[in-house]
Amino acid sequence: MQQNVANAIEEYMLNQGIGFNELVRRLDFSPSQVAKIQRGEANLTLTSIAHISALIGKYPLLKFQAKLAS
Repeated sequence: MQQNVANAIEEYMLNQGIGFNELVRRLDFSPSQVAKIQRGEANLTLTSIAHISALIGKYPLLKFQAKLAS
């Protein structure tokens, strides 16, 4: 999920023509937190995912699947 968020943010930045500093301003997160999100390394909360999705205009999809038998 972390990488999906990172990819969605990258797409948003490209579509909006914005850089890192503008993304930090729009999200109102710390630069270090935004950098972790971009790298797919952030420990995202449901609140932060909701905040990001509201900004980028997309809704997250969480799906649970049964494990494959080994």
